[in-house]
Amino acid sequence: MALGISAYRQAGDQIEDADVDDNADIEIAKLSTRTLIFSFPAPLFQKSGTSVINSFLGVYGAVVLPDANDGDIYVSFPLPDEWVAGGNITVRIWWLTAATAGNIKFFGKIMSTTIDGVPTNEEISTVVDTANGTTNLINDATISFAAADFTAGDIIGFNLNRTPADAADTLGADAKILAIDFEFTGRG
Repeated sequence: MALGISAYRQAGDQIEDADVDDNADIEIAKLSTRTLIFSFPAPLFQKSGTSVINSFLGVYGAVVLPDANDGDIYVSFPLPDEWVAGGNITVRIWWLTAATAGNIKFFGKIMSTTIDGVPTNEEISTVVDTANGTTNLINDATISFAAADFTAGDIIGFNLNRTPADAADTLGADAKILAIDFEFTGRG
């Protein structure tokens, strides 16, 4: 595709006429976008459920999602002005366990509420992840949400749940959540 001077100026670049060959083809990938990541240490999350507690492993703070009963953790934050409407939110869960085998099943729920308090969208998704085979080795699991209805400035609420009685959860041990990242595409 050929771009003229006006397209460059819209992109914020300062280019002189002498610098541009009017017959040149220019390819621009992801003009004015970037990946933004919000990372929250798990001890900052609100907790719900019996034995869902803060824990420490050396210098790492964590939240325990026990094997004995259901556990939930919650966080909320404003969607930044850089949010590109129609994008997805990818949630990455950093966790560890004393178990050397088995699967854990996480349920993720994400909701967007407009600044005036009107809930606009809610999605629920799950991921099953396998323990890495070494005691207290850090694992990561990823859940993606199609956040097409979300708008910059919305308040995002996120709930991570573990239900050990679920047939897919065969871990047989507590899981410690270290951190959760929220990744999305933003304007550059």
